Amino acid sequence: MAEHRRTQRPSRPALTRPTGRRRAVVPRRGRATKGWAALALAGGLVLGAGSQGTFAFWSDTDTVASGSFTTGRLDLTVDGAQGNPTAYAATNLALATMVPGESVAATLTVRNAGDAPFTFRASATKTGDLAAPLVVEVLAGSTQTGDDATYPRTEGCSGGTPLSPTTATRLDVAASTTLCVKVTLPFETADTFQSKTAPSTVSLALVASQVAP
Repeated sequence: MAEHRRTQRPSRPALTRPTGRRRAVVPRRGRATKGWAALALAGGLVLGAGSQGTFAFWSDTDTVASGSFTTGRLDLTVDGAQGNPTAYAATNLALATMVPGESVAATLTVRNAGDAPFTFRASATKTGDLAAPLVVEVLAGSTQTGDDATYPRTEGCSGGTPLSPTTATRLDVAASTTLCVKVTLPFETADTFQSKTAPSTVSLALVASQVAP
């Protein structure tokens, strides 16, 4: 029996890549291109938003000018006269050749001629040889009574509220009140005060203070 032998096909030679320069890879158009386009578009939108921020909103400025400012005054008058800096002369508050028990009185009108309400107090100062024995009284809302023409000369004050350095009376703007000032030489005045011919005087200080707002 004849023996069959396989015939072997000749083997193909191995393929080898050619050496030398490589071909340039050409990028495919597709998703990558679309991505760059989208990025460029987004950049344009951001740039547009930034450029809008350079515009300013409208504004306006107004000014207001005030009127003028002045000051008022606190003004106490006596019988319509100013007692500062020159004292008001109440010439009817005087009595010559006084003897113990005699007195003289005078009515004064005090007015608020200023621009604010105030309270005022009264204090008396005596000078001369009769400074020690003379007694001075001041009453608000009171008027003079009596007669100083014949002995015994005993003028006085009718009603009213006593004023002192610690007791005040209020006066509103344009309001007024009467004061009665009484000066007495008391019965108990010593003999040593006889024949005092040098003038003795009484000075009345009316001190006004603004009422707190």
